[in-house]
Amino acid sequence: MKAIRRYEGALMWLLLIFMIVYPFIMGFRVEEPSGIARDYFVKKSGWSSDIFQYYKEVALIVFSVVLAVLLCVGTALASVVEEKLPGRYRIDGKVLGLTGVFLLLNVLSCVLGEYNEYALMGLFLDYEGLAALVGYAVLFLAGYILLGSGRGMSAALAGIRGLTVLILIGACAECVAGPAFNIREVALALTPERYVHLLDNMRVDYHGSLALTFSNPGYFGGVCALLCPVLYGVSLVGKRRLLCAFDSVLAGGLFFCIVMSGSSGAMYAAVAALAAETAYIVWVKRHLAKYWAVLAAAGAAAVFFLVMGNTQIMDGESAAARLGGSVVNSQYTKGESVFTVDAITLTDGELCIESGERTLDVCVKEGSFGQGLEDILFTDAYGKEIGSTDKGSFSQLGGGYEEVKVSFDKETLVLDLGYQDPLEFYCYDGELYYVDFNGSLLSSIPQPQMKSLESFYHLFTGRGYIWASSLTLLKECLFLGKGIGTFPFYFPQSEVAGMLNVHGSANYCIEIAHSWYVQTAVNGGVIALLCLLGLFLLHLYRGVCLYAVYKGGKPARGRAKDSAQAYCGGMEGGMDEGCALFFGLIAFQIAGIVNNSVVTTAPVFWILFGCSMGYLAGQRSFAAKFVESVSNDSEQKMF
Repeated sequence: MKAIRRYEGALMWLLLIFMIVYPFIMGFRVEEPSGIARDYFVKKSGWSSDIFQYYKEVALIVFSVVLAVLLCVGTALASVVEEKLPGRYRIDGKVLGLTGVFLLLNVLSCVLGEYNEYALMGLFLDYEGLAALVGYAVLFLAGYILLGSGRGMSAALAGIRGLTVLILIGACAECVAGPAFNIREVALALTPERYVHLLDNMRVDYHGSLALTFSNPGYFGGVCALLCPVLYGVSLVGKRRLLCAFDSVLAGGLFFCIVMSGSSGAMYAAVAALAAETAYIVWVKRHLAKYWAVLAAAGAAAVFFLVMGNTQIMDGESAAARLGGSVVNSQYTKGESVFTVDAITLTDGELCIESGERTLDVCVKEGSFGQGLEDILFTDAYGKEIGSTDKGSFSQLGGGYEEVKVSFDKETLVLDLGYQDPLEFYCYDGELYYVDFNGSLLSSIPQPQMKSLESFYHLFTGRGYIWASSLTLLKECLFLGKGIGTFPFYFPQSEVAGMLNVHGSANYCIEIAHSWYVQTAVNGGVIALLCLLGLFLLHLYRGVCLYAVYKGGKPARGRAKDSAQAYCGGMEGGMDEGCALFFGLIAFQIAGIVNNSVVTTAPVFWILFGCSMGYLAGQRSFAAKFVESVSNDSEQKMF
């Protein structure tokens, strides 16, 4: 029996060591995309590169396979020794059912999808395929089994501290020296010899935001939003003063990282979780024993800003300005001299742009082939020709259309409307063709899929535009999705008016959904999304039911005779840690509204989510036994 427990303890620490080390795995990889992906993303070079994701997915797959085998061995040994399946290896039926249906729907969506060549390993944009989803499920169940106890919860907290220490060390190093891959020695160590010659053209640049090895500042901010409420919570209610002070410093450092990531979604998620957690401790537990921990966390964040305020990452920006930028993070701000595009159409080679009460019509003059700007005719809504003034490298329209600048280069009409990037139209056989983001020629311009939703386009740095444009796509994914990695192939690309007004350019592709939930619905179907939300809601419900009556190990006052409250005095340890983790997981789920699920952060979440779900299930089981024992005692007293 002791040998089995030691075996399980070894697996538990193996899982936590993986959680600590995994986010920092990276390596340089070059791939030649195939199929439709080549047409969409790499038409010019024919190659794509990755630093932070591919090798993480490989490590995830290998580790999850090994862990699954070791868990099966542990289950078999424990069943033989105890002559039955131990309770700690039993997974709650609802949890197992929702997880299984979620995976099954994703498998079916990929198998029956049109682009199933990307199913196993995912598209090269994020390398999150079916193999990664199965890996998440293994980590989730491992966290449920190995960490879902008071002892496991305490061990998980130790793992969170270790991961946070490495994150803060990496954050400070990146503030001072820039991204690690930009250091020549590091890049050489991570690059196979056959690709070394490419390093001269490789540079990681997040425009002053922190990302470490998480591939994107938003993803980095999301994982910090997960960890920050955990350490903040235990610092307020912990019993060891020095450890509480240490946790306060770590929490303050993580808040600094959230601000420096520039992710407004992570900022809102973290602030919401921290506020709810503080309210819970003050009003539900009716005390804030270590109020100084709040000041310590705020002081630690301030110290980080003071120390790092003169490093290269700040680029002369003040801490207050950086904080404001993370709260309100705009994707694109339109200038004053812009010919605002309300609608744009291309019909039979003739272009029509509507801007308020003005209309600009553009076509190739009759009898011409479009060999120069003199062959292009500009007219207003009444058919009146609009003149232009030569400005050297371009011509400027007149007659109330002065915001529009035009030029001609090798049979291509360049139309500058004042946005960040101009529009290009190829002239062929007397007609205009729109040149889209990957150089393809379109005889018509795609129109908005959903009308009257323009007011939502600018939400969350333009994500509202992506979500609104995805609504018609979701109608096709009610039962099964389009398959993993296929979002950019089905999204209505090249919708010029929306792209210009939201992003300032129509010259790039919408590659990802920028939302875990939209991503899940498109990949596996709306039912798969409901399964995922079902897991989250089950966790939320059980957490509220447990922690709402917990008063620091003492029965609740008032209706203490109610068994659902009275049993709190007899529960095993880990309640304070479990409650803090509960708020951290909610913060990550909130951040998932604006962030995709990715291999750089998801494994950390699923391990800790499994830990919390397993712990809640264990306490729920204890409650049922307690209620049964109380009931039996009452019956015996009656007779």
